[in-house]
Amino acid sequence: MQLPLVLLSLLLFGYAVRQAIRQRHLRRAGVRTTGVVSHVLTSQTHHPVVRFVDEQRRGHEFLIRFFRAGSLPVGDRVPVVYLPGEPASARIALASQRTLAVGGPGLVGVLLAATAVAEMCR
Repeated sequence: MQLPLVLLSLLLFGYAVRQAIRQRHLRRAGVRTTGVVSHVLTSQTHHPVVRFVDEQRRGHEFLIRFFRAGSLPVGDRVPVVYLPGEPASARIALASQRTLAVGGPGLVGVLLAATAVAEMCR
């Protein structure tokens, strides 16, 4: 039982590190603009969809995967950041989103690693 937990925790740590590197790169080299929540996709969860215009004045949309339902109503203006020439890399530029993207998987990874260590010490 410990090996799958250890592997999953390593995978989550790797994902958190990857997200941290990506967030840092976006913060340093990203193009900042403002987007508007155009609609919300609703299934079992709510996913706001943000529309923004890039440097070439082309419209783009992206989905915010992890966000509290109702916290971004349709029509809200939100800060957006994306890599130059790569509008598909767009992310919402809020500290709470950066923290969630890095801290969420990192915290779950720590908890799984602690569980694996506790299991090994039995």
